[in-house]
Amino acid sequence: MAASNRIDNAPAEGVFGKDLRTRTDSMKAKTIGKTIGKYFLHGILISISLTILIIGWTFLAVLLVLIGSFLGLILAIAILFLIIGFVNSRVTSFLWFRLRTGWKIYLAHGFLLGIILLIVQAAPDLFVSRLTDTLPAIQAIVVRLLLIAVYAPIDGVIGKRVAREWQQGPDF
Repeated sequence: MAASNRIDNAPAEGVFGKDLRTRTDSMKAKTIGKTIGKYFLHGILISISLTILIIGWTFLAVLLVLIGSFLGLILAIAILFLIIGFVNSRVTSFLWFRLRTGWKIYLAHGFLLGIILLIVQAAPDLFVSRLTDTLPAIQAIVVRLLLIAVYAPIDGVIGKRVAREWQQGPDF
């Protein structure tokens, strides 16, 4: 028991007299900061990529609906889920860990992520839409950009968590 007291009460100094607890705390803070930054980057990359791809998807969806009516709409929605799954898979593979690939995986991945993001973002989006209806254009754009910045880490956390279902290999 006396030996364990000596260990518990031993100074937390390294070889050169530096306090190891401070070093550990600063290392933890850097790790937490890096992780939050990666979540933010994940969310921003998803937002930018999906915005660009969904503009093209909109034209394709209109064409598919005009050609195939209800079947065209179903096909357009399936393509949307493929796009969402593919984008999140690429961003996750770039930032966090490798994922299994394939159109079936992208379809399931996109469906799950799309539904979760819809549930999480629907109410705040409706509120902000009502708010920005009465604002001048520049202020409405600023509010939308702030909303994207707030959503970015949330989208990053959700995107990583959904992608974890199809993880292949260890984290980076």
